[in-house]
Amino acid sequence: MVVKADSAETLEEARERREKELLESLVLFPGSIVEYEIFKERQTFKRYNVEIVDTKRPEKGVFLGEPRNHSDSDLIAHLMEEKGVEALVNVSYKQIEFGVDGHNSLAYGLPVRRRH
Repeated sequence: MVVKADSAETLEEARERREKELLESLVLFPGSIVEYEIFKERQTFKRYNVEIVDTKRPEKGVFLGEPRNHSDSDLIAHLMEEKGVEALVNVSYKQIEFGVDGHNSLAYGLPVRRRH
């Protein structure tokens, strides 16, 4: 990922801003891969095939959300930049508890990109 910082922000801040922009554009789709393809075909009026993107680890899915130490947001941003991931499909949510009163939910899904 090539990130340029302006004079007022550090390279790390620019990297974080870029990652946030990428993750905000990620589609979280609760249905199956076939349902996602149908959804996209109805939007584009063209045949739309997707494929699962390899995460290079035994687990095929990824987690997205807070707390950050339980999330794969860095990996997801990398897969979006380098592999063209556009969505997580079969998304489900998992409740995470942290600290004394903290809890949040993480989205879990399979990263997919359009097949060319």
